Amino acid sequence: MVKLNVLEERVCTMRKQNDIDHAEILKKIEEINRKLDHSFVPISRFVPVERIAYGMVTVIMLTVLGAIIRLVLK
Repeated sequence: MVKLNVLEERVCTMRKQNDIDHAEILKKIEEINRKLDHSFVPISRFVPVERIAYGMVTVIMLTVLGAIIRLVLK
């Protein structure tokens, strides 16, 4: 009977500690979400930068390809 009471007390203590830990984890997740919202650029704002970067790479690759073709045809 004594062991049963001890076990019940331990379970109650564990549940209380789990509730406290769960609340702390939720707070940390919320904090991480807030930091992510401020740190990263949303995809809608990144699309113009992406187009510019791809355009520049395309120009460079066409220049290199043109130079190679010019060397071959000479």
